[in-house]
Amino acid sequence: MTNSMKFNDLMETALRVLAHKVGGSRPSAEDVEKLKNNALPEETELDTDRIACQVVAREIQKRRRSGPKK
Repeated sequence: MTNSMKFNDLMETALRVLAHKVGGSRPSAEDVEKLKNNALPEETELDTDRIACQVVAREIQKRRRSGPKK
């Protein structure tokens, strides 16, 4: 899997989890597992929605550091 594919897949997963949180429903077990498997060691004990927020923030920072796409 390429980095951009991994980014897109993980970002989509995090956003789905957050959408479920806002909508008052449960995210899929597959999405929760994917987030937890990609969490940093210090994030593993956080609630799933907090992990999703961390993933989104981290991925946005990566994009900002890499600069605009040409």
